[in-house]
Amino acid sequence: MRSATPKLSAAVLRAAVRIHPEQFHTEAE
Repeated sequence: MRSATPKLSAAVLRAAVRIHPEQFHTEAE
C-alpha cells in the first residue's frame, strides 16, 4: 500500500493540475 500511495498522489496531482491549472500556477508563483 505504501508503494502505491505516491503513485496515487502523483495521479491525483496531475488530474488536479489539468482540472485547475490556474490554482497551481498561482500557488507556484
